[in-house]
Amino acid sequence: MKLPCGYIFPVVGSLFVTYLYNVMANVVLSGVVQGLQPLWGKSYGKQDTKEIND
Repeated sequence: MKLPCGYIFPVVGSLFVTYLYNVMANVVLSGVVQGLQPLWGKSYGKQDTKEIND
């Protein structure tokens, strides 16, 4: 069964928007984790658990 174009574009558009939201969430979370790694590594190297927990 062939779908009319009126049904194809909303489905493709919604899938694309969902993909973009996933990409943006991944970019933001990756940036946060990469920013925290030096802070965690510094505290871990000094064996300073108080600074990590605060």
